[in-house]
Amino acid sequence: MRKAFWLTGGLCGVAALCQGVPAWAETAATTPEQDIPDLSPIAPPESISCPTSLDAACAGPEEDGMAQVRSVSELSDIQPSDWAYQAVRSLIERYGVAGYPDGTFRGNQPLTRYEFAAAVAQLLATVEQLAATGGITTSLREDLDTLRRLQTTYDTIANSLRDRLNPLDGVITQLEAKQFSATSKLSGQTVLAVTDGTNASST
Repeated sequence: MRKAFWLTGGLCGVAALCQGVPAWAETAATTPEQDIPDLSPIAPPESISCPTSLDAACAGPEEDGMAQVRSVSELSDIQPSDWAYQAVRSLIERYGVAGYPDGTFRGNQPLTRYEFAAAVAQLLATVEQLAATGGITTSLREDLDTLRRLQTTYDTIANSLRDRLNPLDGVITQLEAKQFSATSKLSGQTVLAVTDGTNASST
């Protein structure tokens, strides 16, 4: 009985080996090395560039920053017919005011605080460089004089407005204290009279 069992088991094993090879077995085996993508070696720490200043660390992507231009003609969205063409041209040629990396100025776009800070910093750096090298021209002196006059004029206007607005603070405070509130409680007295014809006597 035991011999018959082993004979049957052996025949079943031979039959399994004689069957067709399954499709998945025909696929070439891959080694673990073939499954791993070819990675370039990691750069050593000394070759990795790091920002050396706070400005470099806080700088945004290049496409969102400002780019140096040498002439207003490099800006594609500025035309000689634009009302501020001469002003933009003067700022670019005299103080190197920058445009965007895509060659636009975006004059109708609101100015962010970062862009304003970048423009002012670049302008001041140009003025300091001109002052250090003795390159302050007559036009630059005229611009500085104009800025001083505007500062004095607007200081006077600002002081005048401040003097006119200060007395209004007390008036506004009084009005706010007396203003009607929807939650105010109203009190009063109602008198009703009942009459019977025109000869009724009042009580």
